[in-house]
Amino acid sequence: MACLGKETSAAPAADGMKRRDDVHKILELAARAPSGDNCQPWKFERAGQGEVAVLWDRNRAAHPLDAGDLSSHLALGALLESARLAAPLFGMSAAFELLCLDGVERARLRFREVFPAPRADPDAHFLSQRFVDRRPYLAGSLDAAWLSEWTKPQPEYGNCRLVVQGPVSRELAVQIAKTELLAVELPGSFLRTLAWIRFTRSEVESTSDGMPWWTLGVSMPESWALRTLRAFPSLFGVARALALRRGLRGTLIRNLMATPALFGLAAVSSEPDAFVHAGRLALRAWLRLTLQGWTAQPLSASSVSVSALDAGLIDPGVLPEGGQRIEFEITRKLLSSYLGLRPDEKLLWLLRTGRPRSPLETTARRPLAL
Repeated sequence: MACLGKETSAAPAADGMKRRDDVHKILELAARAPSGDNCQPWKFERAGQGEVAVLWDRNRAAHPLDAGDLSSHLALGALLESARLAAPLFGMSAAFELLCLDGVERARLRFREVFPAPRADPDAHFLSQRFVDRRPYLAGSLDAAWLSEWTKPQPEYGNCRLVVQGPVSRELAVQIAKTELLAVELPGSFLRTLAWIRFTRSEVESTSDGMPWWTLGVSMPESWALRTLRAFPSLFGVARALALRRGLRGTLIRNLMATPALFGLAAVSSEPDAFVHAGRLALRAWLRLTLQGWTAQPLSASSVSVSALDAGLIDPGVLPEGGQRIEFEITRKLLSSYLGLRPDEKLLWLLRTGRPRSPLETTARRPLAL
């Protein structure tokens, strides 16, 4: 694909030890942005005075369901938006330039000192508090006014817009669950996801990545079954024929039906840069929900993988012809109707949201090397 032009411009930051320390702190907050399975597929390198290169780590991002790197593009957008929001907390501004989204260096961040110090967006204070919660949510209804400023196409975000709807019908919950459990249907995807689940505190501490099992909304017996499958992948065929898949499906259906609302990112374009902008706007909405005491869970198979299928990016070995393809088409039609998408709009990302039943720790992040 062609390289993309600059999104914004900024003068280089003033040099000096304090400024470098501040940039490091900004990037630490930016690195808290969500990524698939919390794989954290980004590395940073200094690229000149006040400039930082954002590099994509293919090995960490590798997943059969990240077809066309679309999930990576969403994660990149969330990271860039986090950096932009974090910079004023340290008296700086941040601008970014998108580069070739099929290369290693995918974006360039530029920082500059601002006098007087810019006013930080209130949402920025929640960058370190945002978390994923895959557990059941408390009953309630979403006050759409929290997010109403983004429900029209946003030029600042590539004309992407936020769509919000709730509650979730049983028909839709069952269909989303079918699509989301594609990872269980396909051994390559499922085993790759298993590799990112952390089953003990010591695993969390030693890796500083992945998903602690207690954040996944599964029961203790289900976590034992998942841990056994990770240790003995040859048992996958047996487990698939037993109750694991049924149990996970039932859990997800119950969670969806108890979900106050779903929110999605929609746009006319489904080019790679549209996914970057969708990731940026999703991050803003997620922070706003965090400010109100709410949380979220991405439902990427029901949205990102549908887009990949439409674009011909799905590997036939990952999504064979037949039943699974039909399920994706059904999911797309149901969600388009439920969310009220216009005929020319595409759903780029979908998340469920609600108020957590109890506080949950934020997921770990690897130490920042810069």
